[in-house]
Amino acid sequence: MMMRAENTIANLTERIDLLRSYSRLNHLAVAKILKKHDKVTRIGLSQVLMPEVSSQPFYDLKRLDALDDRLQTLIPPTNPSEGDQQFLKRLRYFREHMGGGHSKMLRGFYVGVSVMLMIDIIVLVCIPHTNPSFDEAAFFASLPPFRFVFMSTLALWGTGWAMNVMETYSVNYLFLLDCDPNIEVRSDTLFNIAALHTSLFILFFGLYVVDYKFAIFGDHEYYVAYPAILLFFWLVSMCWPHDVFRLRYRKGILLSLWRTIKAPFGGSVTFADNITGDVLTSAVKPLQDLALAFYFFSAPMDIARTKTENHPFLMPLIAFLPYWFRMMQCLSRWWETRETRHIWNFGKYLCGNIMVVVTALPLSEFPFFSVYTERLVWVFVYCLSSMYMYCWDVGMDWGIVSFSTTDHTGTFLSREHMLPRWMYGAAAFTNLIGRTTWALTLMPAHTVLKSRIGSQVLRTVVAGIEIMRRAQWFIIRCEFEHLTNASKYRSLLWVPPLISKEDLHATRKRMKPLFTVNVKSIAVDPSWGIKDTAVAAMNSVRSRGESYAP
Repeated sequence: MMMRAENTIANLTERIDLLRSYSRLNHLAVAKILKKHDKVTRIGLSQVLMPEVSSQPFYDLKRLDALDDRLQTLIPPTNPSEGDQQFLKRLRYFREHMGGGHSKMLRGFYVGVSVMLMIDIIVLVCIPHTNPSFDEAAFFASLPPFRFVFMSTLALWGTGWAMNVMETYSVNYLFLLDCDPNIEVRSDTLFNIAALHTSLFILFFGLYVVDYKFAIFGDHEYYVAYPAILLFFWLVSMCWPHDVFRLRYRKGILLSLWRTIKAPFGGSVTFADNITGDVLTSAVKPLQDLALAFYFFSAPMDIARTKTENHPFLMPLIAFLPYWFRMMQCLSRWWETRETRHIWNFGKYLCGNIMVVVTALPLSEFPFFSVYTERLVWVFVYCLSSMYMYCWDVGMDWGIVSFSTTDHTGTFLSREHMLPRWMYGAAAFTNLIGRTTWALTLMPAHTVLKSRIGSQVLRTVVAGIEIMRRAQWFIIRCEFEHLTNASKYRSLLWVPPLISKEDLHATRKRMKPLFTVNVKSIAVDPSWGIKDTAVAAMNSVRSRGESYAP
């Protein structure tokens, strides 16, 4: 009997929370519709109607709060002791982090095996070759297509990890990014796609290394087939229809990318476009590798061997454009809101482009410049840009350190937070490490290390660190936006709860139509409006004696 009463109270409490969410969500929808109307017509209708909407009985949550308080009075007799509460807290933590243990164990096993296979491939790369026709220059010229696939796969793993963390701590990234509410793509979806790409990379890169260096399939000239086939399978897997990660969702990503690219020509900037622009700034090296891959397949091998990375115009342009897009987004946001913070954000990306320019220009050949002066300019711009971006990360994008003179200046994590406190400290430290290597993604690798092997290793490591740093940044950026609406992309502060994939399936099963209407049986006058048509439909339902199914 006691168990049944507890279950009833829990169910009622859950229903009250759902009603609160529905009320706030409807209020948010009306506010967004009126805001869009005012933006188009410039009438200011929201200033007149929103106070009236907020005063309606259906938005008044006092009755729900009173009912919730009455339910809470029934709970104290069954409340656990302080020790039991600590036990339940640990049990809840264990359930959240260890749930789905079978799939997590398999995923961990797969990642471990993949890492060991990659280490084996690295060892094979370091072993002296036995193929008499092996050409070291041609071998390194073929690395960009392999590295592009590897970095895109690492980005999938990083995005899946970020989604998994936000799903664990109920950060509603789907709502913040304006995703389809019915979307079923979750972290497991990206993990599965990343696992497929990882397997393809290990297979074809491993075969390429052992065949080209050790001629296990004999002496031939078809080694270029390995990166070509890998890129082909990568492209097919990205375009292949998927039951969960559907083509229209991938089209939405491309549309966000297109809005980011056309930011210099105007247009409203959404939070998703903001994230897309920032991701592009972290994808400089992979984008350069993609361009080098096209050059590798289109140019003769004797040219590709010597000029794969010697593009004094193309490589700096690819590094320059993502920061240019973000600069234009910041100007668009400033024009729309007139907030000074967007000008400061513009300056952050301007520093990034200055870094691109000073490393691309041969400053030592300019008058009054020497090699020493050139390196001094590099170091100065490098330190300025890195500190500027790091302070913006922890202060403005994450809000974990306040630089305000009126709000806990210099204090760490004085705001409300959803993640464990230690996670913010770890993120601040690792982000500092990532920012110190960030500028290296904008500099040609051969300017840092003259060794061909060293420059390739540096390029790969730095690009990988930047991708994982961006995934970590994405988690806390969404969490901060969820709690504070810091960038003011939303009309209201409230964010609906994140619904898991299992809950989404259960909700669909419970959903039933309130009533069904045979439209052909309703006589509708063409001159009627929406209200008259709706009344006719309701009268038709009543005349047939149909009832409203709960």
